[in-house]
Amino acid sequence: MDLGPYSGFILASYAISTLIVLALVAWVVLDRRQLERTLHDLASKGVTRRGPATAPAAAKLSSTATDTQE
Repeated sequence: MDLGPYSGFILASYAISTLIVLALVAWVVLDRRQLERTLHDLASKGVTRRGPATAPAAAKLSSTATDTQE
């Protein structure tokens, strides 16, 4: 396979791109592990999510949306 006079540039570009993609994948994996550790620590302290507290606000928004459509 002949890449011509720019083979060094082409191969270096592929190598750098591969390293960047691998670094991003590693960053995401490490960040996920750290976040899972944080969530586990919070759960062990008894901290819960605030999901149910925001449900009435979502219901209010959906009722407002149906009121404007009439």
